[in-house]
Amino acid sequence: MYSYNTPPISPPLSDYNMSPNKLLKHPVQLRHVHSKKSNFKRILMALLLTLSSIIAWKVSIQLINRPTLEIVYSYYDEDIDEFSRFANLVRQRLHWKFKLSDTVYVKHSPSNALNKQLNKIVDNVVYLPNIGREGGTYLHHIVQRYKSTIFPDNLDSPHDPVLADKTLFLQPHPAWYWIMYDRLEFIEESSAFLSLGPYVKGNCGVTEGHTLPQMKNIYQLFTNYDCPEEEDQLVTWAGQFLVSQDRILDNPLGKYVNMLKLVEAPADDPIHSETPWWFASKNDPSNPFIGHSLERSWPIIFNCNQPSFIDEEKCGGKAGPGTRECQCFDGI
Repeated sequence: MYSYNTPPISPPLSDYNMSPNKLLKHPVQLRHVHSKKSNFKRILMALLLTLSSIIAWKVSIQLINRPTLEIVYSYYDEDIDEFSRFANLVRQRLHWKFKLSDTVYVKHSPSNALNKQLNKIVDNVVYLPNIGREGGTYLHHIVQRYKSTIFPDNLDSPHDPVLADKTLFLQPHPAWYWIMYDRLEFIEESSAFLSLGPYVKGNCGVTEGHTLPQMKNIYQLFTNYDCPEEEDQLVTWAGQFLVSQDRILDNPLGKYVNMLKLVEAPADDPIHSETPWWFASKNDPSNPFIGHSLERSWPIIFNCNQPSFIDEEKCGGKAGPGTRECQCFDGI
C-alpha cells in the first residue's frame, strides 16, 4: 500500500496553542500592524504638508504687503569697498521688513568706471553738482519725489519714482555706528522720524557750545512760528535718519524748495558771509555753513521736536541707541 505525504487541510493543532506573544508575530498580524503604521505616517505627513503650506502662504502674503523703503545715499569720493559693505549691511538689516530700493546721489565728476562700480552696489545712480552738502542732496530727492507723488500729471517722465513709504537718508559710511546699527532695528511700519545719530539739546541755534543762527530761520520756515527761546528743542547730528512719506508730505512742497535754494545759494550770496570763528572749513556752495544748521534741524522739519529724547537714560545721548521709543510714530 502506498503512502502519500498529503498536506493537512488545516494547520496543525500546535498553531492554535501558540501564546499571545507568538500570535502577534504571525505574518498576518504583522501585515495589519504595518498597515496601521503606514496609514498614521501618511496622515501625519499630510498634516505637516498642509501646515507648511499655510505658513508659507502667510509668509508670502506678509512679504508681498511689506511697506516700501528707499535708502538714499549722498556720495562724494568715499572708499567704494567700504560703501559696498555698508550698503549690504543696511539691506540685510531691513529687507525682511520692507520692500527695498536704494539710490546714490554722486557729487563727483562722472566716469564709466565709477558708474559701473556704483551700479553693482545700488539700484539707481544719479549725478548732482557738488553743492549744498548732504542736506542739499536730501532736499533734492525730497523735492523730486514729492512732485512725482502729488503732481503725477506734470511729470517729465511717467516713470519718475514716487516717495516710498519710508526714506532712509544716509552717507556712504556709518557715523556713530554704536548708535546707528542698533537703531536700524528700531525701524518699523509705524516709524515717522528716527535719527540714527545722537539726540542733543538745542535752543534756537545754540547747541553744544556752538551758535548756528540759521537754525532760527529754519524753525520759522517749517513751523510758521518764531523759535521760542524759553524752550529747548531737539537737535540731532550726522545727517542720517529715517522719515515717513506722511511726515514729508505734511510740509508744503514750497518749504523744501525754499530750503534747497538756501543751501545751494551761489558763492556771492550773503548767506556765505555768516561764518563763525570755530568753523574751520571754507564757507562756499560746496560746504555751506547753513548745511550744519540744516543737519541739526531735521527733527524740527519733520515735526518730531521731542525734547524728552535728550534724556540720556532713555535715548542714550552720545553713548548708545536708547530704546525703541526714541522716535516719532505716525498715527499717534
